[in-house]
Amino acid sequence: MVLSPEQTQTIFSSQMNELEAIRASFQGFAVQEQINELAFETIFLHNLQVGVIIVAFSLLYGAGAIFVLVWNASVIGAFLGGIAKADVLHTGDAVITNVGLGVLGILPHGIFELLAYSTAALAGGIISQAVIRKAYGKPEFGQILYDTLKLFAWAVVFLAIGALIESTGAKA
Repeated sequence: MVLSPEQTQTIFSSQMNELEAIRASFQGFAVQEQINELAFETIFLHNLQVGVIIVAFSLLYGAGAIFVLVWNASVIGAFLGGIAKADVLHTGDAVITNVGLGVLGILPHGIFELLAYSTAALAGGIISQAVIRKAYGKPEFGQILYDTLKLFAWAVVFLAIGALIESTGAKA
């Protein structure tokens, strides 16, 4: 709303490209109240890739997952900003309503995705700290690996729930 279209495109080009890629990957999927198996698989596998990247970033650098979480937040911000900017010529009520609807469109599945990504970051961070503290040579390292695998399994469950919600088009 404050920036010109050229400035917006320059500053948020990566996020806008990501949004376009997301839209393109779901071209032809109708919003419906039943499970769209192809949409579920596409969403789940994409989000699982993000989860694995988060674990990898956490392993390489304990706080590395923050980069991916902030990136996701910036894409969501670009999405909501695009909604607000499209409605800027309308009344304030229309902007608030449409941005609110945008948030409600993200919220049901987004809660589970955020929970999954946070859990994956925690799992990667725990392993990273265990390696830094040289626990890999100690007997308790097996327990640490087992516990982090359980955390990652929970992250996968949360991703599956989020993908199920998103693929049905379920609304809040």
